[in-house]
Amino acid sequence: MPLVFRIGNAKIYINASDHLPMHVHIRYKNGEKEAPITTDGILLSNTGWSGQDIRRFIAFITQQREYLEGVWNEYQK
Repeated sequence: MPLVFRIGNAKIYINASDHLPMHVHIRYKNGEKEAPITTDGILLSNTGWSGQDIRRFIAFITQQREYLEGVWNEYQK
């Protein structure tokens, strides 16, 4: 699972050969906290992150949408 960004202690990954919709996985440590979020800012699930963290991640992901969708497409080939 390629690391795309870091935001503080959070790591943003994209899985190779992953399912639609386009999304990233935000993780802390070994999955202690995790949240997949679509590139258009929809939270798919949340384990352990605060609402404030999720809002910050969604804002970042939607700002980086074009880049993240390009990376997603590269890893899905």
